[in-house]
This record gives sequence, structure tokens and C-alpha cells, in this order.
Amino acid sequence: MDVFTTRTILTLALQAGNLLLVNGAETEQVETSMERVASAYGLPSCQANVTLTSLAVSLNHSDLAYPITIMQRVRRRTLNYTMVAAIFSLIGRLEDGKLNLAAAQAEIEALATHPRSYPHWLRPLAWAGTSAASAVLLGAQPLEATLAFLIVLPAVYLKQFLEMPEVPALFADLPVAALITAVTLIVAHTGVPIRTTVVIAGSLFMLLPGSAIVASAQDIIAGNLLSSAARGMEGFLTGAAVAAGVGLALDLTLRQGASTLSATTAMPGGPLLWQLVAALFASMCFGVACQIPRFTIIAAGLIGSCGWLTYLLVIQLSGSKSPFIATFLAALAVGIASRIAARLQRTSASLYTLPGILPLLPGLTIYQGMFAIATGQTVTGLILLVLALVIGGVIAAGTAFSSLPVAVFHRVFAHDTAAH
Repeated sequence: MDVFTTRTILTLALQAGNLLLVNGAETEQVETSMERVASAYGLPSCQANVTLTSLAVSLNHSDLAYPITIMQRVRRRTLNYTMVAAIFSLIGRLEDGKLNLAAAQAEIEALATHPRSYPHWLRPLAWAGTSAASAVLLGAQPLEATLAFLIVLPAVYLKQFLEMPEVPALFADLPVAALITAVTLIVAHTGVPIRTTVVIAGSLFMLLPGSAIVASAQDIIAGNLLSSAARGMEGFLTGAAVAAGVGLALDLTLRQGASTLSATTAMPGGPLLWQLVAALFASMCFGVACQIPRFTIIAAGLIGSCGWLTYLLVIQLSGSKSPFIATFLAALAVGIASRIAARLQRTSASLYTLPGILPLLPGLTIYQGMFAIATGQTVTGLILLVLALVIGGVIAAGTAFSSLPVAVFHRVFAHDTAAH
């Protein structure tokens, strides 16, 4: 076996894995994809190992004088599921024998240099649309939804400015959350008739760690406990940074004597059809912000509406306002629908799961918890923040358990087909 060719193949597998991990793919997907690349060029015994911050690919073959291992560190990640889908497509062409090694190298380098994504101007609008629609899900009136849209636009640009390579991403979330809260409170203090709770909670949806929640759950299913713990901690720290930013702005505002603030409870409001349209729009906008492929956007929006409908029906039928059972069943519905859509469109379920759970994220609970702490109700605030953490865990559990009924269905269906 030619050592130079072997190293070239392993390097190609590492490059593909790096692009997947950097752009939001799950750990198991990255490891499997790296091994598929190596196998496509005659190295079926290759082994890949991936954590949240590093990748390694190894080969120990009898034809080699010594084992070969190549590693790479990953310090910065983003969400670009269009890139993830492009890498999956490329790997499929490799396995079909449509690209030689040199051509595959050229395509990987082209994707790394000129990543496939949406126009830069579209993502801020998508984040703003996500927040406005999320505010509607919390019962916002047109003025409140419009304000959420306008507040998030500069917040997105601030976040992009603060996300420097040498600064951890979560440090950008604190000042952005503080800006969203402060601007809303200032507008309310001028006499504009808005509910600050609805506007702030809706605007915070752009900062909530939905991707970390989903990816952590998927890593647990795959047995990647180290990556799952790391992603879970990342989500926890992100949520803590958002909560700290909200709390800082609230504390400073209350110190200035703005006593008109309130933590008025916001609940889903408006006709059911209006709620479903808002959930559809929120999930679609969130999908655009995460740069999912264009052909998955409508399906992602419909899945988000399906999850929100499940949540509303469970709340109504049970006669309870407790979010746990309703959130679990809604996340389960999102997970099942995402896996079905992924099979139909031959892509990854994550492209649908992440936008689908957006309406279920606990932005309102985080705001209410920080408001309670800022007003001296420390115990109540801590309970609410723990509740937000638990809701995140319930969402993760629901999406994780969705793999079981889908697997059982396909096994039964395959058995019945074989019997006939």
C-alpha cells in the first residue's frame, strides 16, 4: 500500500469531517462520513474519532510499516446545513465511483474556500423574522411583533461583530441579550403600549441553544457520551450567558426607577390557525438563519407547526398549564416527523429537527426567571431558571426518543413486506 496515497485519502476524510463538524453536523454523522470517504477509496478499516473540538482519523493496516493517524483541532463552529448537505452529496458521489481522488480533493477545497450559503443580508432578516413570529406565539400584538423584528436586526449585527475567532461565542450572547432587553425597556419607558415580557421573550429566541440541545440528544443515542456532555455544557453556558445579559439589563433599569416593568405572563394567544401560521413562519425563518437547504425549508416549517399544534392540543386537552408533558410530546412529534421527512427527501433529520423545536424553546421562562431575580425574588427566579433547563432536557428527550417508534415502524414494515 502506497503511504503517500494512504495519507492523501486520510487527509481527504479529515477535511470532509472538519467541514461537517464546523457547520453543525452531529458527532456520529461526522465519524460515519469520514469512514465512508476512506472506504470509498479502498481503506475500509479506517477508524474516525470525533469530539466537539477535535477530529482524528487512523489506519492500522498490515501493508503499512506503522499506523497512520491524522488529527485536527476545531475552535470555531457555525450553522450552515446547506454545506452539510453538500458534503453528504459529495460523499455519495464518491461511493458511486463518480470522482477520482484528485477531483474529490478539488471539490472539498472549493467548498472550504467558497462555502455554499444564503446571501449575507438574508440571515439577519431571517433571525428578525424568527423573533417576530416567536413573539406572536407568545401572544404578541402586531406592534409588539414589529418591535421584536426591529430590535433583533441590530442585535444580529452586534453578535456578528462580537464573534471574533479569539473570543468564545457565548461571550457575544451576554451583551446581545442585554441590548435586546435594554432597548425594549427603554421603548416601554417612553410610553409605547407594549408588554415587555412578550417582546423580550420573543426576541431572545435567536440566542437560545436549540442546536446544542438537539445535537447533545443525538450524541447520547449514538453513545458518544463525551461529545454529548460537551454539547450539553455548551448549551447550558449559552443559556447562562443569555440569562445573565437579561438580568444585567433588568437590574440596571430597575436601579433607574423604571417601576412600570412587569413580568406579565405570556401564553399562546389568538386563533389556532394564526398560531400555526406563526409557528410555520418562525420555523422557516429559523431554518433560513441556520442555512438549511432550500428544498427542506417548507417541510421544516410544517414540522414546526406540527410540533406547536401538538403542544397546544395537549395543553388544552389536559387542562393543565404544566409544560413538561406537552413539551415532551411536541418534541416527540417533531422528531418523528423529521425522521420521516429525512427518509423521503434522503437527507439528515437534523435539518428538520432544529427548526421544528424552535417554538418549544423556553425563552419566556428564562426572561421571567431573570426578572424575578432582578426584583429581589431570588428563590423564585432560580426555580424558573432551573425550569428552563429542565424544559431543554425534556425537548432533548423527546427528540431522542423519536428514533424508537420510527425504528419499530420500519422494522415491522420491512417484516410485513418480506412476508408477502
